[in-house]
This record gives sequence, C-alpha cells and structure tokens, in this order.
Amino acid sequence: MVGFRIQLSMVALLGLAVGGCGGGTTTETPATNGTGDAHADHENGHTEPKTLAEAVETLSEANTELAEAYKAADVKAVDNVWHEVYPVAKKTKELISNAGLDRYDEEDAQAAQAQLIEVLEKLHPPHGADAKVDPAAYDAEADSLKDAINNLRTASDKAKASE
Repeated sequence: MVGFRIQLSMVALLGLAVGGCGGGTTTETPATNGTGDAHADHENGHTEPKTLAEAVETLSEANTELAEAYKAADVKAVDNVWHEVYPVAKKTKELISNAGLDRYDEEDAQAAQAQLIEVLEKLHPPHGADAKVDPAAYDAEADSLKDAINNLRTASDKAKASE
C-alpha cells in the first residue's frame, strides 16, 4: 500500500513537472496564500484560512459543493472537493486552539473538529478507473457534517464576541 502511494505521488509529480499546474497558456499572475506559493492555492481552490471564521466559511462552502458532487454521482468532483476541504478541516484544530475560546468552548469545538474529520474520512471517494460514489453515502452523513460545521460556527461566533 505504501509503495503504491509513493508510486502514485511520483506519477503526480512527474505530471506536474512535465505539464505544469494549469495546462493553459494564460499570462495571469496566480493569487497566492500570502506565502508566495501560488501552486498551493491552485491545488486547494481556497487560500489557507488564518482564522476559525475563515475556516468555517470555507468548510460551509465546500459542504455545499460536496453535496452537489455526490448528488451528481461525480467521483472526480467529489474527490476534488474532498482534497480541498480535508486540509482545511485538519487546520481547524490549530485555529481552534488559537481562537481565544474558554476551556469548555474549546473542548466543544475540538469535538466538532474531530467529528468533522471522522465524517470526511467516511466520505473520501474510492480511487481507480471503476470508482463510483453513491449519493446515499453523503445523505447518510449530511446531518453529522452539518452539525459539526454548525458547532464550529458557534465556536467561531464566541471567539469573535470575546475579541
């Protein structure tokens, strides 16, 4: 399994090295995430959130996109959204710690973040030529996903109020 992942990573890197990130001939300067890394923003579709509020907004938008991709049973779209949102969900753990919440609100927010990660891991689509996604898989997790995002939004609102 590890060998396969390494091999897959090498193929992806070779593809980027040969074909470039966008494949187009545009002369626009890509946006960066403040670190000068335009490629990271291009891959994620969003800049890395700096606050819990930004993360919650990104998670909420991505949830809508994920729901639409699952509804369309579009495995590629599901995978793209998943790989966009999962790093944000992971980063949220750090943002919660830095949000200035009291101990109990932080514990609640961390529990919501753990719930979010758990649900997203269930929704990660399979890979392969014959990979498919079932809209019912998202439907089964939709309430739990929305719950986690709403609980993070509550924590974000509390963090804003305490500023």
